[in-house]
Amino acid sequence: MKTRTTKKILILTLLLSTMLLVACGGGSSSGGAAVAQNNSLAIAKTLDGNADEDASGTVSLNDTLTYSVTVTNDGTTTLNNVVVSDALLTPNSNTCATLAPLATCVLTGTHVVAQAEVDAATVDNTGSVT
Repeated sequence: MKTRTTKKILILTLLLSTMLLVACGGGSSSGGAAVAQNNSLAIAKTLDGNADEDASGTVSLNDTLTYSVTVTNDGTTTLNNVVVSDALLTPNSNTCATLAPLATCVLTGTHVVAQAEVDAATVDNTGSVT
């Protein structure tokens, strides 16, 4: 009875060892294993405030709007020279030299509402990241 139990444990150990070798990239002796890399960014833009120069309580002509464009590294690798930009804002870009996983890079800028935006009843702008 003990011999049979020992054989089952040995077979199970060999199976687990084989699965481990396959999961780590085979039986090579280099000791290296492939690590999955995922370069990914998420971007969000928010209207943080309105200076409301005319005290109307609404967004209107010549009001100064403050926006934030936040980029989050939601990948698994550190990224270099991440540029957050928005052509409508002043300043219109911010460069982060490095962006570790889960770190953020933020562009905060202002925009003065123009007559064309009042006529269109919207301020249409888009932030981007490269």
